[in-house]
Amino acid sequence: MKSLARSYFWWPSLDLDIETLAKNCAVCVTFRPEPAKTMLTKWPQSTRVFERIHADYAGPINNKMYLILTDSFSKWPEIFEVSKADTHNTIEKLKETFSRYGLPDTIVTDNGTPFTSGEFSEFCELNSIKHLTSPPWHPSSNGAAENAVKSFKIGFGKILMNKSDIISNKYLFYYRNAIHSTTGCTPSKLMFGREANIRLNKIKPKPHSYTAIDRQIRNYKGSISNKVFNKNDAVFIRDYSKPNKKGWKTCIIDEIVGNNIYICKEQLTNRCFCSLASFILQIPHPSHDYRPVMNKLKLLYLADRIVEYSLVFLHELIDGRVDAPSPSPFITK
Repeated sequence: MKSLARSYFWWPSLDLDIETLAKNCAVCVTFRPEPAKTMLTKWPQSTRVFERIHADYAGPINNKMYLILTDSFSKWPEIFEVSKADTHNTIEKLKETFSRYGLPDTIVTDNGTPFTSGEFSEFCELNSIKHLTSPPWHPSSNGAAENAVKSFKIGFGKILMNKSDIISNKYLFYYRNAIHSTTGCTPSKLMFGREANIRLNKIKPKPHSYTAIDRQIRNYKGSISNKVFNKNDAVFIRDYSKPNKKGWKTCIIDEIVGNNIYICKEQLTNRCFCSLASFILQIPHPSHDYRPVMNKLKLLYLADRIVEYSLVFLHELIDGRVDAPSPSPFITK
């Protein structure tokens, strides 16, 4: 509870406030775990997901049994509700789990009948799974599974006493996304390499990074800027009604849908078409005066032709193919 709160909030004496709240909660006090009776012995440290899993049954709770699986590396739990704790149901739920995450190297259970039958031993042997059992009358040797069962019973019991609509998925959601005291990470982070998105994330949303997206856009479009059109602009849009002969339709911009998408209305039929900006051409406005630009272009053209003829005449004069012109009387004077 404290680790989950510290992930999203902080104020002075946060831990003390949460501990005080838990101590004054009648439901929490009722389900408080008892102290450990023996010295704990560590299992070998797992190095990857699903290297070793621990399995145990919890129940009966509301006339149902619950198969609880825990991954020793990530502490990722799986909980399955079954009507009866037998070998058949156990194998079916293990198959369902293995279909999602793959086969484990080792599975640790107690000496319950669902795990000690010949059918279960054959299942483990066929899948090359090493089956370890805790010593008789010492189920606490299967510590990971026992802790998962204890945590599930406490959480499940609290919600039942609060008369909430509860299924095991609600418990799993919060357990998988709370920081585990052993690993210092959430089971989701170790299992999938990322944190799951939960409602508390909405309190402090992370800014989106568009650096990679912007880079892709630049690589795709180079230095070309987007075409921008305004509503009621007269435009040409591509006409694909004749596959063998692409043409253009005369339209006006009727609606701006997005940065590059426009709804264009055809002037003749009033039909609307959705088009990308890259397939739209601006129709020049008739009131725009292009004469100054055209005059400049004409002057540039004439100047270029004069230079060209002057160079040709100069080369012919040097080669002696033409006579030098007589001096102008205006120049001699």
